[in-house]
Amino acid sequence: MAPALLEGVRQDARVLAKAVRRWSRAQSKSALVVAGLNRRRATRQPPLRKQLDRHIAWLQEAVRCLDQDLQRLIRSTPMWRETKDLLSSVPG
Repeated sequence: MAPALLEGVRQDARVLAKAVRRWSRAQSKSALVVAGLNRRRATRQPPLRKQLDRHIAWLQEAVRCLDQDLQRLIRSTPMWRETKDLLSSVPG
């Protein structure tokens, strides 16, 4: 394999690893949002509810930011952009 091509493959692998870590963090934060919502429903103390509301809002914003980062990453990588376009074009 040519050195330039090999370096391109290595770079793609690094970008993919970074995306997987971001996706994993987003999934963890999404699970925390669900847990926070469940805790909020179970509590009757207004101060605790207020604190949980703030924490849930922060988690939701963190998930939104991670999702935007991943979308940017997909759009910036030609192979992933093509794959996304192909998958998005399939009905169902």
